[in-house]
Amino acid sequence: MSLDADLHVSWGYVLGQELPAGASRVLELVSPDHAARFSQLVRDVIATGVSQQAEIDLTIRGTTRTYDTRLDPQPESHVTAVFFDITPSKQAELSLRETDRRKDEFLATLSHELRNPLTPLKVALDIARMTDDPAQRAKTQAVMERQVAQITNLVDELLDMSRITQGKVELTRVPLDPATVVAAAVEATRSLFTESRHQVKLDVPRGLATISGDVARLTQVVSNLLTNAVKYTPAGGHIDVAMSVDADRRVVILRIRDDGVGITLDVLPHIFEIFVQCRDTVGRSVGGLRIGLSVVKQLVELHDGKVSAHSDGPKRGSEFCVELPLIPSGR
Repeated sequence: MSLDADLHVSWGYVLGQELPAGASRVLELVSPDHAARFSQLVRDVIATGVSQQAEIDLTIRGTTRTYDTRLDPQPESHVTAVFFDITPSKQAELSLRETDRRKDEFLATLSHELRNPLTPLKVALDIARMTDDPAQRAKTQAVMERQVAQITNLVDELLDMSRITQGKVELTRVPLDPATVVAAAVEATRSLFTESRHQVKLDVPRGLATISGDVARLTQVVSNLLTNAVKYTPAGGHIDVAMSVDADRRVVILRIRDDGVGITLDVLPHIFEIFVQCRDTVGRSVGGLRIGLSVVKQLVELHDGKVSAHSDGPKRGSEFCVELPLIPSGR
């Protein structure tokens, strides 16, 4: 478009629509945050005769996008303005920055989580060297075993995420009753429930459905979701686990609901993204690298299923729902 010193249009097009001569609505298209800057750039081009280039936000048909704007001087104190839409590249740039930020947070968390068990492990080793008391040695051995187990879990999480993202996970699928998977996961996380005094209610009948799945990987899925519920539910809170079948859609549905801290609506869509800390923990008793939910999503999708999260907001608890396809009982 061609503009005069008062930003009236001599001629121009916006998204293929011709602007009438004399139109003064150009600034109406410019984002309020950029209007003064755009006006000054036009006047600078007229005053100096030197072209200018800047990124300007325009709102067209209700949508704000970023444009690489070139302003060139023309005779009789006019300026030609050409706008190139660079919104996709700006969004990609912001996405890369956000990914970098999350990666940095993840590395900081990894360092912290690895250091945590190393300190008591070192202390236990020092005590073991200095004592001949069998009872004391037994205590220090128990401490060392717990800390080594914690480090092993952290490394396993990293390896799982690496294998999944590289497509190197191979499932050993067999017909199975999902209730047995839930029972194994509950047993694996029972110590967490006991320590935090959570009240766990199970409504998972056996023989309700048959699915095709990898027992170990599906147990990992349910264990991660239960651990997540413990992590974000205050001591003494409630965790409900229920299973049902949707015959019309031919899926088994597992729901794990807690009355914990909940999830804000703005972060709910990102809850399964890697390196995302979408909620504040209620304590540091349960560590982890915050990649458990991402692992859950990937493993469920490898089983041709889907997982979703629901919450009414902060302090309203949350529910995670896993859906897996059924297979005929006799298959």
